Amino acid sequence: MSRIAFIGLGAMGSRMATRLLQAGHQVTVTNRTLTAAEPLSQLGASIASSPAEAARDADVVIAMVRDDEASRSIWTNSDHGALSTMNRSAIAVDMSTLTPEWTRELNVACHAVGISFVEAPVVGTRPHAENGALTVLAAGGQEVVEGLESIFSAFSSTTHFMGDVGSAAVTKLAVNSMFAIQVAALSDVLGMMGRSGISLEKSADVLSSMATASPAANFIAGRITAGVRDPNFPVELVAKDLDYAAKTVERQGGSNDQIQAALRAFEAALDSGFGGEDIGSVSRMNLDGLRS
Repeated sequence: MSRIAFIGLGAMGSRMATRLLQAGHQVTVTNRTLTAAEPLSQLGASIASSPAEAARDADVVIAMVRDDEASRSIWTNSDHGALSTMNRSAIAVDMSTLTPEWTRELNVACHAVGISFVEAPVVGTRPHAENGALTVLAAGGQEVVEGLESIFSAFSSTTHFMGDVGSAAVTKLAVNSMFAIQVAALSDVLGMMGRSGISLEKSADVLSSMATASPAANFIAGRITAGVRDPNFPVELVAKDLDYAAKTVERQGGSNDQIQAALRAFEAALDSGFGGEDIGSVSRMNLDGLRS
């Protein structure tokens, strides 16, 4: 079993760290708000006061944080960053949803001090993390990635090796963009049907039965119909990921019209105060006045 430092105990990170503990790994955890670490302590985790303290003597250091800014702080900050104390034989793994530009920069920073780096964002939501059913998108040295499989398997069912660092970040942004675009479109068409006098339940039932439906859209349609707002994938993070994706395409010189359209929809939901609600709450601008 490995000595693992796990940095970032939000909705996903806390569940992933729990799975690592249940798999028998020796886990040290830390979080910006240390009270979030207390439930993990009861499961056997050690608590560190900073990323630098957590990373000391770890075989593998895993980060699961909100964005590029948080990732930069926990890895490279001169006062508390994990790279300042990591063993040169250790492996740095960032599983957050980040921009490819930052993951490439972080890869350079790691290699500059002799540390192997793997980017490994995950696809899935809270239930997937709880059940060990996440999908890992990994990039970096293939042998290093393969050596991490016993760790990834604690919280995932599949690992896709994507190639060089940056490719996993792009793939994760692509997956999340496809999901968000579908949900934004679902919001529009449910609103169109509702304003035509068709009930939300009937609309969702018929749309879900068609060949044009996807499992992800059907799942969200069910949550919208049931009025579920408890977040598996909060609106605020959807907007962040779409912004990252749109900027990635801009840097490539490609077309991002559909990503931009979805981004505008989720930014409107964010401005309406729905940021902490589930992705399906993007539909509220269209549907709140139509519910019976």
